Amino acid sequence: ATKIEGSVAEHLRNSPESSPPAGVAPVLPELGLEVRQVGVPVPHHPGHQSFPLTIEAWVKPTGGGGEIVDKYVASSGDGYRLFLNNTTLGAWYYTLGTGGDAFNPNASIQLTLNAWNHVAMTVTATELRFYVNGNPAGVAVPDNGGNFGPVTTMTPVTIGRFNSQTSNHFQGQIDEVRIWATARSCQEISQQRNCELNGSEPQLVDYYRFNQGVASANNSGVTTLTDLAVTIDGANDGTLSNGFALNGPTSN
Repeated sequence: ATKIEGSVAEHLRNSPESSPPAGVAPVLPELGLEVRQVGVPVPHHPGHQSFPLTIEAWVKPTGGGGEIVDKYVASSGDGYRLFLNNTTLGAWYYTLGTGGDAFNPNASIQLTLNAWNHVAMTVTATELRFYVNGNPAGVAVPDNGGNFGPVTTMTPVTIGRFNSQTSNHFQGQIDEVRIWATARSCQEISQQRNCELNGSEPQLVDYYRFNQGVASANNSGVTTLTDLAVTIDGANDGTLSNGFALNGPTSN
């Protein structure tokens, strides 16, 4: 599990709202990793340009918002972002050449501070959908009359920080990040949000549990964020090095 900003104390996320489907193990309580001024970079691979697309994560915001998953360079007009503006869930999705772009910090999509929230966005040709805790939460459409399409940017994905800045890091904790090469249904998102995956699910591009290391111990040798997805492009590990203390009760 991942801790992005905050102490490395308890990390309980067993939600009573939804039971996992038969035959799928529930997500267990885990210990996390704190990230302050840095995010977790993940090298680009073609699966990140998949379309349609779904991005999922568990987040526990402590205030101020910040980036959840980012694949966008400022002013490039090509890429996507899933982020919080204070407690408001929002997203950008820009596609060069197809006329599809959207910016949607919908004030009605509010997350709960200091509590675990499951968030997801799906993108198809005609709409970007938001889900919170397995429930539909809002829809954005291309704001210029075009359609969404696959992004072409090869910039890395960054978890927990805006890709091209040293600021706008996520204030809180992030866990169970998943990227899919399909627009998952509400039922699929709801049923599997409380479950760990095995990594071989169809159309699963990236899957990060953030389970490495031991809380508050010396984790200086743990510098890789393991990608457990093997279906598309194989494992695509992230980096837990620059900016991480990796030892002690914080940034570890």
